[in-house]
Amino acid sequence: MFPPRMAKQVIPMHWVAYYLNPAHVGLEISIECQKQVLDFICEYVPANWEAVALQLYFSYYHKEDKFASTNYCWQYTNKPNLF
Repeated sequence: MFPPRMAKQVIPMHWVAYYLNPAHVGLEISIECQKQVLDFICEYVPANWEAVALQLYFSYYHKEDKFASTNYCWQYTNKPNLF
């Protein structure tokens, strides 16, 4: 009963917010949710910035490059407004 109801109530914006929350970084994401997140990013980012936005998203998700796990920002995962 829950999955059909969730599919009607949860839209891509909710998945983006969930997976961009620093406390949820690195959590397993289904192919379906990942597609919704990536499509949402591409829809709202200018076309000439899509590749950069997607690269930054994956760097964030995997804690690489500018978002490396040793970066100071990860001390604030429980305070997203400071992150």
